[in-house]
Amino acid sequence: MLKKISVVLAFTLSSLTLAQEKIVEFENFLKTNGTFIKDVFPIINHKNHDISIFIADAKKVYGYKLNNNFKLIGNLSSEKKEESIKR
Repeated sequence: MLKKISVVLAFTLSSLTLAQEKIVEFENFLKTNGTFIKDVFPIINHKNHDISIFIADAKKVYGYKLNNNFKLIGNLSSEKKEESIKR
């Protein structure tokens, strides 16, 4: 019985990992420092299906805009974050 449950659980977990599909891949070419990426925020415009992706590390935020065919159509980068800013 335990073996049967283990097989079902293993099959279920393996099928979950295959559920995501990569739709676009690009290099974060605006990033010039060696800090690690902390967060990534995708935002979808449902009117024209553009996608904005914001990538944040410890010092800056990088933004990329993709059209509905996943082609890069714009980008931006923040200035260095001031250490004196309190949250």
